[in-house]
Amino acid sequence: MSGSWSHGKGDRTRPMSEQGKVNWEQFWKGKQRMNRKVFDDIEAERDRQDAKWGVQSHPDNSPFEDSLVRDLPPASAAQQQCDQEARIGSVSWSTVLLEEVLEALEDSSAGANTGTLREELIQVAAVAAAWVEDIDRREGR
Repeated sequence: MSGSWSHGKGDRTRPMSEQGKVNWEQFWKGKQRMNRKVFDDIEAERDRQDAKWGVQSHPDNSPFEDSLVRDLPPASAAQQQCDQEARIGSVSWSTVLLEEVLEALEDSSAGANTGTLREELIQVAAVAAAWVEDIDRREGR
């Protein structure tokens, strides 16, 4: 998928740069910290999801969510765990990601404005991408 990365919106048959949304060649200049392969892999997964399910549009939460979410710890508990791990110098990716996911779920359940929920979901995606980048570095990819 040369020069594009899409997040499930717009025309997925053309690179986003051709849709006038993002010039990814320009974007990647100077972005040494970010691993383009991770985002290419994400784009490929989004393509597989779209091929399997079509373009998806779901509500932010479900009437059944209470039964699923009520047994999860609050985001504050995950944040405390992150803080505790940081104090001993051993923060885990799983704890960081769980904290971000729990914050997003709390915003979704609380009916937060979509801007706040979007920010939390971007943080979830960023942490997940950083975790994949770390795995790739450790494995020499």
